[in-house]
Amino acid sequence: MADMVMFLGMCACLLTVMQLPGSPVRTAQGELRTFEHCLAFSAIGMHLGNYLWSGYAKMVLGPYPWTWIVENPTASSIPISIHFGISPIAQWPITQAVYDAFSIGVPLSNFLVTIIQVAAVVVVFRLILLRLATLFYDVLHIGIYVLGGLFFWPWIWNNVSVLYAVRGKKERDISLQARLCCVAVILMGYSGMLGNSAFLGWFDSTKLRSPIIEAHDKTTDSWVEVPNSFFLSHSYAMSHGYFGHAYRDGHFYPGIGGTGQDYAIFRESVHCDPPTQYPQIETAEEFESRVTVLEQFLLAHHAKMVARADRLGHMAFYLRGHHHPSNPLLFEDFSALDLRNVDAYRYLDTSLCLSIENGQLRTQIVKQDEHLMPVPDPSK
Repeated sequence: MADMVMFLGMCACLLTVMQLPGSPVRTAQGELRTFEHCLAFSAIGMHLGNYLWSGYAKMVLGPYPWTWIVENPTASSIPISIHFGISPIAQWPITQAVYDAFSIGVPLSNFLVTIIQVAAVVVVFRLILLRLATLFYDVLHIGIYVLGGLFFWPWIWNNVSVLYAVRGKKERDISLQARLCCVAVILMGYSGMLGNSAFLGWFDSTKLRSPIIEAHDKTTDSWVEVPNSFFLSHSYAMSHGYFGHAYRDGHFYPGIGGTGQDYAIFRESVHCDPPTQYPQIETAEEFESRVTVLEQFLLAHHAKMVARADRLGHMAFYLRGHHHPSNPLLFEDFSALDLRNVDAYRYLDTSLCLSIENGQLRTQIVKQDEHLMPVPDPSK
């Protein structure tokens, strides 16, 4: 989204200069209109490239172009989102029904998503197709949020802006040059040096490595899970568990929410057993170095959030745009917690398998390591 904003900002400056009296680059009105459309559709191409190359990424995941479509259990996103506290439907008695229905329709859903994403490179040649595609993409993002808790709000906004940009336009209003500019930018998205489009393709699994942060309430002597949204601008990194990406004996391979791109590992994920071989086991010194950095961050963030709660209220961290927004109804214990009563945090490095039974999340913990991080007493 930022690249589109910068590009359009520079284009606005350029177009302004091109219309100034006496400008050396002053252009005739007809040619200027074609140039404007080319620039606008280039910006649209920056956005549509994310869909094309995400569809492509799904098609090259496995041994065949259709492997992801027929094998990926996309419905796994429901138990995973519940586990991470980002599911917007977990508190309602519809979870089992939604999970069962989605599981049945997964192959068709995977097929439609892949085809319509790949079609992003051709929809620009017909405005009706462009409008339908952007509507579908927004419906897709809303569905991803409802079922998987991932909120692609910048992409939703971009699709709305595309619809607004072509409002009232007819096919004859948009030149072939402008459409080709769009296609060129979409194709350039493959290159990290030129377009750097998103390649969103992975296998889902309910066998995952989950780094959990909990806070200790000294008044009740209880541990309370901390929602990722609590970490504000760091919530993306915390929800992805970057601080826990290390190979440890007896644990599953590190990853992001049970996702991965290795087909062989994905095939093994049907069994809730730790791997027998690891690329490189983390040493004790590496572990201590990693958790020391995490501890320093948590304690500094805790102090900041205590002061912030006094000014804005304890729940204010929910009022931010997050990619993985935590559901407050799944963190009622934390919502009731006074941060000044927190005397410690702990990091639980957890390998587990998830399932949904009778509408409830079932968790099978394979291994869990704990690292305690005391909070200094501010009165001392």
